[in-house]
Amino acid sequence: MQTAKSIDERAGETHKGRTRVPRTKTTRALALLLALILLGGLVWWTWRKTGNPLIAWYTEQKITAHYRAYHPGEGYVVGPARYQWVVRADKSAGMDYVCTVRKEASEDVEFPAYFSDGAVFSQIDGAVRSGCNTYERFKNLLNSELESGGTAARLRALTGEAEVHAGFYTTQEGPLFDPDAPVFRTDEEYDRAGLPLPIELSVSFSAVGAPAPADAKLADYLLKTKAVCEETGQPFAYYSVALAFKPTEQKDPVWWAAEHIPSEEITEEKILDYLAALDCGVKANCGQSLNGRNEIIEERKNAWLISHGYEHCAH
Repeated sequence: MQTAKSIDERAGETHKGRTRVPRTKTTRALALLLALILLGGLVWWTWRKTGNPLIAWYTEQKITAHYRAYHPGEGYVVGPARYQWVVRADKSAGMDYVCTVRKEASEDVEFPAYFSDGAVFSQIDGAVRSGCNTYERFKNLLNSELESGGTAARLRALTGEAEVHAGFYTTQEGPLFDPDAPVFRTDEEYDRAGLPLPIELSVSFSAVGAPAPADAKLADYLLKTKAVCEETGQPFAYYSVALAFKPTEQKDPVWWAAEHIPSEEITEEKILDYLAALDCGVKANCGQSLNGRNEIIEERKNAWLISHGYEHCAH
């Protein structure tokens, strides 16, 4: 007569060609330990990527308490802490818990802050008092107007493809974003003609065919670009145009550019002479420099945010 076998006895028998591990206290403990190790590894990996939610919550509470205590009634709102790269007040850099602080009823007052060693550090100087946020607001407004006013669409239609960007032109050697002498003042409103820096339009046209006399092509597209802007009621003080020629024997396009051309020089009578006078400044190595001024401005902006941005708010 066949007797019933226990679960543990049957677990050790071969089942359909497979050997099952006996379920003993030891194997159960090992399985639990392995599960805990895997869970701990998952938590560790997640925290490395996104941060510890408890520390993030604590950081947000400390920064919120600081602004309630030291800036009551000023309308500061502290956003949730995010685990991100930050350059600290002591110039060290690394991942940390950073809150975005903004001010109600102000588009320009928004800056990062973090909590360290019992103190709150904010980047209000570099982001706000320097005029950097105001600068960005008006640059975004100019680009938004290009789209809503139809200027960008008409420029793209000239060749079927084009990158269109509006920005500011400056020859200023000193810092543009100085908290002690801001070019753009926080929460200031300007009309298009009253902006503190002249405005510039940069357009990179693609697929304009095989190379032709460069000055003639550049002059043609400068005249077309200026005409479109004036017809749509969005003229600029300066224009930069880049053209991508596609020779049949060369896969990659060859770029030619005319940069920072004053509007008054872009006429049928003047433009060819003006471009000829620029010589190599128009042609050689210009493809990479069309947005060079914007890159320089970005570098200056970031330098101020990094080296001059933090205020120490101990409490």
